[in-house]
Amino acid sequence: MKIEAVVDRIEGDKAVLLTSSNIRDGIICPVNLLPREVKEGDVLWVSFELDPAATECARQEAAALLKELMEKSG
Repeated sequence: MKIEAVVDRIEGDKAVLLTSSNIRDGIICPVNLLPREVKEGDVLWVSFELDPAATECARQEAAALLKELMEKSG
C-alpha cells in the first residue's frame, strides 16, 4: 500500500508529513529516513509492508514476557 504525503515542515531531526486522509494530524518521521534532498512542500510516496517474521518474533517475545510476569505474580 502506498499513500501520498506532503512534507509540511522539518523541525530539527524530524519531519511532519501530511496525508490527504489526515490533514490535521501529521505523521512524524525521522529526517534521516527521507531522501537527502527533501524539503518542505515536497510530495512523497510512503509505503507500508507487513513483516511476518518480525511480527511473529515480537509475539513470541511478548508471550514470554507475559509468562514470566505471571509466574512472578503468583
